[in-house]
Amino acid sequence: MIDRENYFIKILKPELNIAKIAGAPFTGRFHNENTKNQKRKFKKGITPTIAIAASNRTCSFPVQLLNIKTNEINIFPSIRKAAVYLNCHHSSLQKALKNKNIYKKTYKITKISKI
Repeated sequence: MIDRENYFIKILKPELNIAKIAGAPFTGRFHNENTKNQKRKFKKGITPTIAIAASNRTCSFPVQLLNIKTNEINIFPSIRKAAVYLNCHHSSLQKALKNKNIYKKTYKITKISKI
């Protein structure tokens, strides 16, 4: 099978096939110095500046969970923390908040200004 693939690589000379030999996916690949430096920093635990900039942005806001069956109120600094409390995914709570729905027929979630 590899012989046949080599045959077609030699005949067709595809532009997108980086590997010049079938079965050797990493031959023929080279990284420029910038990529090498980024890989070195990543291995040392230094994150790229894009990741740092993304982590500085915060979109979290405090939320209030009201248990409509027991009238218990819980306040959380973010939807993610509330999701951990309810053992669910944060997107489920975001959807309930956006659509003003009751989550699992028990919890009403509302956005609050401050804790």
